Amino acid sequence: MKAHFSTVDNLASLKGGGKAGELIRRTNWSETPMGKPGELPSELFTCLGILLNSPIPMVLLWGKDMVFFCNDSYISIPGSGKSRPVIGEKAMNVLSEIWVTLSTSIEKVMKTRASVLQEERRFSLSPIFGQEGNITGVFVYL
Repeated sequence: MKAHFSTVDNLASLKGGGKAGELIRRTNWSETPMGKPGELPSELFTCLGILLNSPIPMVLLWGKDMVFFCNDSYISIPGSGKSRPVIGEKAMNVLSEIWVTLSTSIEKVMKTRASVLQEERRFSLSPIFGQEGNITGVFVYL
C-alpha cells in the first residue's frame, strides 16, 4: 500500500533548507506537474528532507517527468544560473544547457539501477527506489 502524506503535516515537517525549503513549503503543488498534494508519495518528502539539509550541492529529479528540486548549496554555485530555486518544473526545461549529457546519465541509471559517476562533468547520480522497487527519482550530486 502506497503511503501518501497529509499536506500540512509533511510540509511542516520539512525543516530548514533556506530559500529552497521555504519555496517548497509555499509551492501550490496542484499547479505543478507533480499534481494534487494529497497524491504525492511520502518517500518524496523523505528525499526532500535529505536534499534540503545537505551541505553538498544537490538536485532531486522526481517522477517520470523528472521534476526539478534543488537545495541552497546548488543555488550558490557560481554559474548555476539559478538566482532562486526552480521548484516543480520539468528538469529538461530547467537544465536545458546540460540536458543532453544529463539525460544520457539518467538513462544509464534507469537501465543499470545503479549510481553513475560522470567524471568529466564532475557530477554523480544515484537512483531512488520507491516502495515497490521501481526507480521513482534520481539524486544528482555536484
